[in-house]
Amino acid sequence: MDFSVSRLTELIFILRTWFLELGVTEVTTPILIGYPTAEPTISNLKINSIEKYLRTSSEFELKKILIEKDIDVFEIGHVFRAGEEGAMHLTEFRMLEWYRRNKSYKELMREIELLLKKIGIGDEILYESYQKVFSDNFDVCPHQASDHELKKIISKCLSIEPNSLVDRAELLDCVNIALMNTKTFKENVIFVYDFPAELRGYSELCSDLRYAKRFELYVKGVELVNGYQEILDAEEQKRCFIEENKIRLARGIPAVKLDQEFLKVLKNIDVEQYSGAALGVERLLAVLAKANNFSDLEIY
Repeated sequence: MDFSVSRLTELIFILRTWFLELGVTEVTTPILIGYPTAEPTISNLKINSIEKYLRTSSEFELKKILIEKDIDVFEIGHVFRAGEEGAMHLTEFRMLEWYRRNKSYKELMREIELLLKKIGIGDEILYESYQKVFSDNFDVCPHQASDHELKKIISKCLSIEPNSLVDRAELLDCVNIALMNTKTFKENVIFVYDFPAELRGYSELCSDLRYAKRFELYVKGVELVNGYQEILDAEEQKRCFIEENKIRLARGIPAVKLDQEFLKVLKNIDVEQYSGAALGVERLLAVLAKANNFSDLEIY
């Protein structure tokens, strides 16, 4: 199969058609935005001359449309992330992002499973809780593991100095890298769900408040999709933003201003639940091509 520009165009067509047939509305949102991401692990590219930022995703603009227009939405567009360049990372790449009203995160995973089959990933798909894959691989439950135990895992599995990591979320992020290198991930197509609350992002918490309604999809060791059952309460969302700023400062990263426009819109949400996910299109193409490096794809 030719994994060139023409194959990328074909893949985008398949993705677009899939969502339109589901009745999800395609939208286009601004690439230049006024609020940088608060996420401590992601950095915007800033346009200093106009005090704007290149988006790292279309997340909040899409959520605003879902809430204000009461429609399901998706977008396939370019996003930008500072400091991300490597075998499976690009500073500029295409992201498919979508949000579905009245869908739980588990229902969204089942929809994604159907989409995978549509685009040619026909492997058996495993569903495992974060707690189970963590316990199976490291012989300890994630919420019971002390910071010291997490550092021991990191020291054993990665060439990272664990004492340089300043908070539990950062420790767990590094442990996730170690997990991705295990047989469980390298040999399977697997949804991992119910992440520790420290890694909730903007997802709702489970009834067991130690875990959050977040999932990730991995295909033979490659992280392909990240999804949440989204926060509904504006005050809870604000607390997440504030907590992220505290983490940024602790890590020596400047705090950012909160997206007050989104917080205002969120107060008017009128659904019982909604879920969303994001997928890197070039990374999906690499998975289909069984490529280990974007340079193996003739699309640039």
